Amino acid sequence: MALLDKTLTYTENVPEDIGYSTELSGATGTVKIEISPSSTSTYPGRLTTGIFNNTASVWIVNDQKWVCEGTQAEVNAALDDLTFEPEASTYSTITYNITVTDAGSPSTPLGNGSTITLTGGKLVPGPTLSSSSTAPVSYTASSRTKLDLPDVAHVNNQILKVQLRLRMDGNDPNYQSHDTFISSGAATVTHSTGPIASQLKTPYGYFDIRVYSGNVRIQNSADTGLCTFNITSGGTGYTSPPTVTLTAGSHDSDGTGTAVVDSDASSPTYRQVTGITSTDVFTTAPSVSISGGGGSSATATASITKYTWEMIGTIAEINKAFENVYYVSPADTSYNPTVYVDLTVTDGTNTI
Repeated sequence: MALLDKTLTYTENVPEDIGYSTELSGATGTVKIEISPSSTSTYPGRLTTGIFNNTASVWIVNDQKWVCEGTQAEVNAALDDLTFEPEASTYSTITYNITVTDAGSPSTPLGNGSTITLTGGKLVPGPTLSSSSTAPVSYTASSRTKLDLPDVAHVNNQILKVQLRLRMDGNDPNYQSHDTFISSGAATVTHSTGPIASQLKTPYGYFDIRVYSGNVRIQNSADTGLCTFNITSGGTGYTSPPTVTLTAGSHDSDGTGTAVVDSDASSPTYRQVTGITSTDVFTTAPSVSISGGGGSSATATASITKYTWEMIGTIAEINKAFENVYYVSPADTSYNPTVYVDLTVTDGTNTI
């Protein structure tokens, strides 16, 4: 273990004290220490600086590097004062590499080659599931199969939004057409008494969800769904993921997507947009615009995959509804797709 090695945890948006109690000793000349992240592709945060007698620690923004050069005592004081300030909403694991020179030469005894590893955690704990199983649904023709869905939990017991998505493992060209969401009333339905049923149909079966009590809101009584994207041109020169804007029609709200950029210099699609994902739902396919990221000319189109069911409610209401979710299979199972149910839960900040 190198002299200045440290492994710490930090919390999203909360500064973390790194301060060293270990004193550098045995230097023969001016000591210079540099601390920089192992990757500069993102900006995880900054290391704090200060003035110590006749020298000061410096944070170089462009290089994301902390530098201090002075006497051994001054550098010790700077290290003792060191704090990591995470970038807003950052909670990833970050590794900083440390180089130390004594009179211009690398000094292993003074900690050259050390690392600082910071493992982050979310400030507000997110929702959790009792199981993350993605086993396929077992069914026969014209059957109504009760789904074994996990329990949802949240330490703050707050309102959650749940999305169930029916997914088929198959390539039949017709199975994304003629989807119909059936519910009662307007676009957002508040159920105060029951029983009330809602169904989401696809050509190869549908969800049947029965809500018996509570103030559960069934979302998307219109024919809505998630987007799938076709990259028509990857563009050129992207050094970071560009902004993806999804412009909706008159019955939807605009949305956003997340772009994937190829960062492999040996790849034929280097610095091109190779994929887009989005969790927003639409009744009709939105137009897609791609901007920023240091590149240009990437284009894409969106289409709608319409077999998603959403619900907003308390944890108790959602878990009660989960006890009565069924998959209803079609009479014709000649295609016989393998059916999965994908589950997404969000508290507005954190999504699983």
